[in-house]
Amino acid sequence: MDFCAPDKADDIKLNEIVWRSVRGEHSSRPAPRRAAFYKAHAKDNDDDK
Repeated sequence: MDFCAPDKADDIKLNEIVWRSVRGEHSSRPAPRRAAFYKAHAKDNDDDK
């Protein structure tokens, strides 16, 4: 695994290694969750002008 730079290591493989080291070799890991953070802007209804 490549740790020479931030975010260079494969996150899924790394999570698998950490999960099995904590939970045990034969434990199944839950599916990964992905999320995006963004700021929603109010819709501008000033099209009448």
